[in-house]
Amino acid sequence: MNNLVVTTEDAINRVIFALNDIGAIKTLERSLALMDKNGASKEENCMQTNASDDDDDLDIDVDAMSPDERARYEKILADQRKGMEDDLAKLKIEGSHADALQPIVILMGNSTLIKEKVIEPLKTRITDDEHYDWDLEFREISSSELTKEFVSSLPKPKGVDGGVLIISNFSVFTDSYSPDDQRILLINLMRKQGYTSYGIGPVCTGWRIIFIENTEDKNKWWPYSCVQYFGNKNCLYGYFVE
Repeated sequence: MNNLVVTTEDAINRVIFALNDIGAIKTLERSLALMDKNGASKEENCMQTNASDDDDDLDIDVDAMSPDERARYEKILADQRKGMEDDLAKLKIEGSHADALQPIVILMGNSTLIKEKVIEPLKTRITDDEHYDWDLEFREISSSELTKEFVSSLPKPKGVDGGVLIISNFSVFTDSYSPDDQRILLINLMRKQGYTSYGIGPVCTGWRIIFIENTEDKNKWWPYSCVQYFGNKNCLYGYFVE
């Protein structure tokens, strides 16, 4: 299989993209906070009108509305807020991937380069950059530590926005377990049973996964492993970093 070859900067951007559910949560939280602060202004409530682009700067004069018009307008705002609150709750509980699975990123290449030029700058950017300001716990382990006992005893991430497990030597993991056992271990890392919007079902633990594979093979892949399962679930991202 041909892996996508990326630069270190592109790798950082692609990992951030893989964590896009965090960005979506932050956007919804900011929008709801601004609705409270600004009294449901036109911009922050994202009012959908039939006005042309030339009319985008027109203000809505609530005081000039009739009682019936104002009631309809306030209902629209209330419905929008309810929809945003429901979307936020769903993202926090069930995530943005199917079956409450979280993203798995496999970064291949020189492991020292990846740690120094991708992982460390990634931590700095999402923590310090005002466009992100994500509070994530980063925890580094080796694949030999990724056992059933480790998974069952792993606590909830300390970060408000969850956590990222950075796991070295993906090949060691795939060589240690059958594809089914690999799949079960990773699923149990990413989700558990709990209350969802539709009742009891899978909910996110808050842990995302980044595997690092030290290799010079740009086409390296694992045909007899869990990658096919997670690839079919659209939550697996693989990149060769150079």
